[in-house]
Amino acid sequence: RRLIKPLVELSNLYLIKGEYVETEANIVRATNLSEKVYGRESLIFAESQEIMARLHTNLGDFDKAKREISECIKIV
Repeated sequence: RRLIKPLVELSNLYLIKGEYVETEANIVRATNLSEKVYGRESLIFAESQEIMARLHTNLGDFDKAKREISECIKIV
C-alpha cells in the first residue's frame, strides 16, 4: 500500500528524464498494485493510467495512450 505512490512518482521522474524502460517497469507495478489494493475506480489508479498514457504517447503508441487516458477520464 505504501509502495504505490512512490512507484508512481518514480515513474513520473523516469518519464521526465526520458528513461522509458524504467518508467514502464515502475508504472506497470504501480498500476497492478493500485488496482489490487484500491480498485480500478481509485484516483491512484487513474494517476497511474495517466502516466501510462504519457509514456505511450512519447513512444508513439497513440492507440494505447488514447485507451489509457479515456480510462483515466472516466475515473476522475
